[in-house]
Amino acid sequence: MSEKPDKIKYHVRNWNHYDKALVQRGSLTIWIENRVRETWLDINKPARRGRRRTYSDIAIECMMTLREVYHLPAAEGLTRSIMQLLDLELPAADHTTLSRRGRKVNLKFRADEKRVIKHLVIDSTGLKVFGEGEWKVRSHGKSKRRTWRKLHLSIDAETALITAAVITDNSTLDRKVVSNLLEQTIGEIEQVCADGAYDYINCYGPIENRGAKPLIPPRSNAAIRGRRPFLRRDDNLRQIHTLGIDEWKKQSGYHKRSLVETGNFRFKFIFDDRLSARRIDTQSSQALIRCLALNRMTQLGMPDSYPVL
Repeated sequence: MSEKPDKIKYHVRNWNHYDKALVQRGSLTIWIENRVRETWLDINKPARRGRRRTYSDIAIECMMTLREVYHLPAAEGLTRSIMQLLDLELPAADHTTLSRRGRKVNLKFRADEKRVIKHLVIDSTGLKVFGEGEWKVRSHGKSKRRTWRKLHLSIDAETALITAAVITDNSTLDRKVVSNLLEQTIGEIEQVCADGAYDYINCYGPIENRGAKPLIPPRSNAAIRGRRPFLRRDDNLRQIHTLGIDEWKKQSGYHKRSLVETGNFRFKFIFDDRLSARRIDTQSSQALIRCLALNRMTQLGMPDSYPVL
């Protein structure tokens, strides 16, 4: 019986910088900027007849972020306390208003249009919605009310920043969301890394339209097609036949795809793997707010680790 190889240990080079970044995550000044205070109330005229909205979209986004970062069922109490500490006479939205406005709030990823993304890594992960816990399932079986959502992410491998996110039901195939992820991603893309589940024409087409090279391992029975949009796939297949799959992954840089798995782990470790919202549109906003908050944490500082041989 063969022995398992020893687990690789890692040391962090920039521990002082990373420790300061971890401390900053708990600072309220990171999550509430000056522009938020100045534009807290909505001063725009209503688009239709009726009462004017009290809170701006920035205020709703700020309160949703506080709720997710500090794991609160409602952010009203924390927001009121912050306003008192800042000596500001500004109201705080109740949980009903926050939930209703959160369904339609416009949330976007901020990125530099001139930046070139060398490796864009794509994958999906599951998020629980409602139902009994794992022990109940193992002991008494699955419940009819047990369900989950799919969170599809694209991440810039160099910066570890999420460039796009989509929430779907658990029956949506990964390959059907690729075009949506690429449309949301800002900037030029050189390569797109994904696992074998994305080896389909509706993945290669959108990737080629962005002028990027797909790094997707073809299926075991794959054959040379000789036509668009499979030309890049044919090149990968020829190199695999010549070098072997392991060497191809090493030379092409395919192993950077594992960074999206790291991103999924960080998402669940920091924010949990459950969504408290019940509606699909509210669940989408909740997941997107978590992605935006995770990007803010990433920009504060990331560990620079190296293996200890």
